[in-house]
Parts: sequence; structure tokens; C-alpha cells
Amino acid sequence: MSAQVDAYPTYSGLRGTQAKVTDVSKAALTEHFKAAVSSWS
Repeated sequence: MSAQVDAYPTYSGLRGTQAKVTDVSKAALTEHFKAAVSSWS
């Protein structure tokens, strides 16, 4: 996490924690990947 986040108490309290993802939409990840890759060129 960037030190800049420390300026925001809501987020700075999360320092050192890990996000737990329990349900992943493969379709959403695929769409996000395609959009990201298409923006590279």
C-alpha cells in the first residue's frame, strides 16, 4: 500500500491486512483483462 494512503484514515487502518476474495467472476475478470490490454496500444 502506498504511503499516500495514510492521509485517509478509512484506508490507512487496512495497512498490513490482506483482502480475501471468496467469489470471483471469471467473465468480469476476462472483460477487465481485455479492456486493459486493448488500452496498451
